[in-house]
Amino acid sequence: MHNLLLLFARVGNLILFVALEILCIYLIVNYNQTQKGIYINSANIISGSFYNRLNSFTEYLQLGAKNDRLAEENSKLLESLINLRSAKEIPAAQVDSTFKFKLISAAVINNSIWQKNNKITLDKGSKNGIKKGMGVINNEGIIGIISDVSDNFAAAISILNLQTNISVKLKKTLEIGELKWDGKSSKKMIMTSVPPHVSIIEGDSIVTSGFSTIFPPDIYIGSAGKVENDIRNGFLSIEVILNNNLSSIDYVYVIENIFAAEQLEIESNGQ
Repeated sequence: MHNLLLLFARVGNLILFVALEILCIYLIVNYNQTQKGIYINSANIISGSFYNRLNSFTEYLQLGAKNDRLAEENSKLLESLINLRSAKEIPAAQVDSTFKFKLISAAVINNSIWQKNNKITLDKGSKNGIKKGMGVINNEGIIGIISDVSDNFAAAISILNLQTNISVKLKKTLEIGELKWDGKSSKKMIMTSVPPHVSIIEGDSIVTSGFSTIFPPDIYIGSAGKVENDIRNGFLSIEVILNNNLSSIDYVYVIENIFAAEQLEIESNGQ
């Protein structure tokens, strides 16, 4: 008690001054309409600014969850589009029973584009249904092929990899070829094994052929650039300008072909 009295004696004048100031402000604001209006307006500005900053901070904290939900929603829409495209010759009443592709959304947590054998790491793994050999795409085109899987992570061979060899076709003529990377540019690849009689002009679309269990048919890859004759084998070599910017991918979709095992088994019979 003695210490409390000493503290009050030391700072009592300050406490009294602050109390009187608060009382004065209260009286001025409540009994003077002009000052009351200024106070209310200032209080609204301050509180509005505070809540706006608080809301922005809260939205920032929730941004990851929102992106995940958006990726899941996009995967369902893209999944439906891919399946409908694959089943375009089938009556609408039977389409649901013919769906063969399932998409699993995942975030990219590591990505390289400047090495000779580039890889991409995803934040989902076998617990989410991802398996080795599945294709990886996004809204802009193909990304790569799953090469390694753990419980919670997956690694994919990027299409920017010297080991890449993907079956593709010219959308206009349906001519089949192979998509490869020459290790030079992250924006271009090469379509090979195209017969020399095929008519190609710059800008022609190149899409997936669907002749594998990895990628569905007709996924847009890019457009034709320069066309040259490969004197080593007599086929055409077509520069493919990629639609996808592989240096800035964030969310991707891993494709599960539900009938992949059955197709591979029937194709291996007799070999």
